[in-house]
Amino acid sequence: MPDEYRALLMRMMRVNRMCFLFSYAHLEELGLYPGQPQMLMTLSGHDGISQRELAQAMSIKPATLTVMLRRMAGKGLVRRAADARDQRVTRLYLTQEGRETARLLEETVERMGREIFGILAPAERAQLSAMLARVADAAQARLSGEEGRMEE
Repeated sequence: MPDEYRALLMRMMRVNRMCFLFSYAHLEELGLYPGQPQMLMTLSGHDGISQRELAQAMSIKPATLTVMLRRMAGKGLVRRAADARDQRVTRLYLTQEGRETARLLEETVERMGREIFGILAPAERAQLSAMLARVADAAQARLSGEEGRMEE
């Protein structure tokens, strides 16, 4: 069995790498770098989110987010504003250009999904999605220190 788990992990790592390379080429056309798509998508659904909340939603350190925000604000995609009630809190908003980039990103992600997963039948896509969700949940539980049940 250990070889089976190793083989699965190696295959998952290969898929992850191939998807990263595939997406990087497409995202480069939009002028985006790794991490920025997740930020744009999160902001497009949560305009006015605080920096702390965004860092938590993206599972990254606040210092990492600060660097990303500086770059994206410099490109005119994001703007920062102090919270009206608490000046210590910084709120984040997409600019008009940021909203347009997020719209183009949605189209690009949809196209990439069709290109990669179009080889699978609808039932296979549903099954793969469910399995990947379970694997991601198990990995998240391990990262969070929760004890998950291992099946042998």
